[in-house]
Amino acid sequence: MAASDAQLAEWFAEFRRLAAEAEERFDAGDLRPALASLAAVPMVHQTLMVQCGELVDEASADDSNDEAFGTYL
Repeated sequence: MAASDAQLAEWFAEFRRLAAEAEERFDAGDLRPALASLAAVPMVHQTLMVQCGELVDEASADDSNDEAFGTYL
């Protein structure tokens, strides 16, 4: 089951927070802490990909249009 809009919004907020935190740490010269922030990004990215993919699958299942459209990244 796909996440709710509110849950997805929280994951996107976490993604932005991690990126901002890594940048702040890098700008301060704290390279290892910056890397630590970046280490969490793949898990958040994975979660977003799975949850958004489920939404696409649900939308496709509900789509009554027989034409196939590509998915653009």
